[in-house]
Formats: sequence, structure tokens, C-alpha cells
Amino acid sequence: MQHDHLQFFNNSANGNVVPRVNFSASAAQAGAVSAAAESEGGHRDFIRVVEYIKKMPAGMKVSTFDIASELKIDVENDRSLLEILKSNPELECQIDNDGRNCFKYRTKFDIRNKYDLKQTLVASNIGILLTEVDNCYPGIREEVMEMIRGGEIIGVENKTLKDFVLFSRGAQPFYSALSGTVTAKHDEKVVTTSEDLTTEVRRGEAVLVGQFWYRVSSEVHVGAKQSQPQRARAPASVTMDKEMSDKNEYVFNFDKSSLPLDGTFEDREGFTGPIWKHGATNDVRSLWRESAQALKDGNFLQDELRLVDALKDHIQYNRQSLLNARGNRDGRGRGKGRRGGGPRGAKNFMVGAGANSHLQGSSIEKALREVGREQLAKLQK
Repeated sequence: MQHDHLQFFNNSANGNVVPRVNFSASAAQAGAVSAAAESEGGHRDFIRVVEYIKKMPAGMKVSTFDIASELKIDVENDRSLLEILKSNPELECQIDNDGRNCFKYRTKFDIRNKYDLKQTLVASNIGILLTEVDNCYPGIREEVMEMIRGGEIIGVENKTLKDFVLFSRGAQPFYSALSGTVTAKHDEKVVTTSEDLTTEVRRGEAVLVGQFWYRVSSEVHVGAKQSQPQRARAPASVTMDKEMSDKNEYVFNFDKSSLPLDGTFEDREGFTGPIWKHGATNDVRSLWRESAQALKDGNFLQDELRLVDALKDHIQYNRQSLLNARGNRDGRGRGKGRRGGGPRGAKNFMVGAGANSHLQGSSIEKALREVGREQLAKLQK
């Protein structure tokens, strides 16, 4: 299979990621070699040998003696099979000290651990297919899926390629603490919560409990994650814009005092404290979307007037607080309202009125600031 969307790596401008071989071409060549192996002399053993070599850790050499011992295939004395293996562009052939042929699988990227994988993804702006790193080191697929589960990296499922495309999460991920605290006990799946978290996080989303990432359980029957119906499986993304299927009837309750995890808690010491999720909590995200949509659909002039009137009322209500702030500056009322007092405190109060990012730079924010300056000037006379 060719991956034309990944040709960027064959001539990367930054030079950070350079594949060892052009796999877009080699995949086609390997297919031709494989077909030749089937047709020329019936060497079906070719497939078995290649699969055996691919299972070895990255960089590990496999000799013809190893192949004969494990697979009972005498490559050294089968000249036709030996030549086909040597001509396979995905295999590198060398001669060992005993004069025997040795093979190792050419991985596309030089990735030997989780850190290497993250650095490789940082250097890519188009993503890397999971199958392209699958043979870099033993257990990499399982480790990648755990990294996707916890949001350390981003995994987007490509249904056409039937594969995950991997991306870097970025240098500074954004996390939010959920309300209250939770208590998690070793080897238990349900944690108790001091606050109702049902509006802040959804089933299927990632949460950090202590030092471990989990998903909020979406199980509809007891069993492995792979045995759950598709509608009940957590997505590759760590946050969701809507709830999972209405058809789901969940095994574990998620209510105002409990939150179920998709695995048993691993820390033997247990844990009590706040838990975290990626991005803003869902109640905040919902408020932001509603206000952004209202501004998008509404009449801006009318919105400005309503906001200005509301701001005037709000400032009038807080008049005494601002007067106290002025008193602090003049030496009166010392010790009262000291935090945030004076002109700077009042100014910050006004800036806070337009803090939502979707208002920044808009005419609404300018109106808010202008009214703030006018009202503050009156109070300071």
C-alpha cells in the first residue's frame, strides 16, 4: 500500500526525521517479490521467514541458523529463497562471523522507545501511520494505544486505511482540574467523588487519577474493551462534544457521588485528591459555545447595548467596592479591600468583564472597556 500523504518525510526540510528507506516504493517492490516467491518454485516459506524477521526487536539480526532452528526452513541451501530474501527492500542482509547470511527488518523510523516516538511525531506536521512504526520495538503497539488512551499523543482513526494516524499532542497540553476531590482504592474501578462531576466530564473521556490515565467507563457488559459494541467503545479522542449512544445501558453508575473507570486503580497506596481532564470542563465548554453562537447569530449593535447596560448596573452595584479601593489609595480605609485595591485593581476588574477569548478584539470588548473607563473616571473624581 502506498502512502502518498507521507511523502513529506522523504525530503523533510527540517532534517529532523529522515526515513531509512522509501517505503512507498519498497511496498510495491516487496509485493512483486512476494508474488515472485509464490510463483517461482512455490516458495511459500518466504512469507513465513519475513514475518518471523519482522517480529524481532528493532535492529536485531536473524541468521539462517536461527531461521532453520525456529522454522525448520534451510534458507542457506535454498538458493532461490535466499536470493528472493536478499532482494526484498524491507530486509537488510549481512554476513556474520561464521559466514552465514543474517537478516534484519528495516524500520522506517529509528524509534526505540516512547521518547523517540514523541520526538518523531513532534517533527511531523502530517502524522505517521501506526503500521509504519509497528515494528520499531517490542510492545510498541500496546504502548501507543495507552498513549492515545491518556492523551499523550493524538490518534485519529482513518477508516479508509483502516489504521491510526498519530500526531503530537504539542509541547504544552491544557488540563483542567474537576471540582472537589475523589477517593480511589487499589484494584477498584469506581471512585467516590465529593462533588457531582456528571456535567464536567463524559463517559469515554480521559481522566488523570493520581499518576494514571483512565477513561470514564462506558462498558455495557462485563468483559474486555474489545468485546464491547462499537457504540460503547471510548473514542480515540480524549474529549467529546456529545454523550455516547442513548442505546447504551451501562454496567457501572456515574452519578453525583461516584465515577467509574475503565480499569481497576493501579496504585497500591490508593489516592485522594483532585482529578484532571484534557481541555476545559464540559460545563465551561458548553457555556462558551452558547455565548459564541449567540454573538454569531445576533445583532451586534443590540448585543453591545445590552452588555453596556448590564455593565453599568454591575458597576453601580459595585460602587462601594470601588470607592473603598479609592479610599485605600488616599490613605483612608487602610486594611479593607486591600487585595486588588487602587486603580490597578479597578482596571483589572474591568478587563475581566471581557475575558472570554471569543470577545477579544471585537467591538463588544471595545464597548466594555470604554464604559469601564468612563465609570471609573467618575468614581475617581
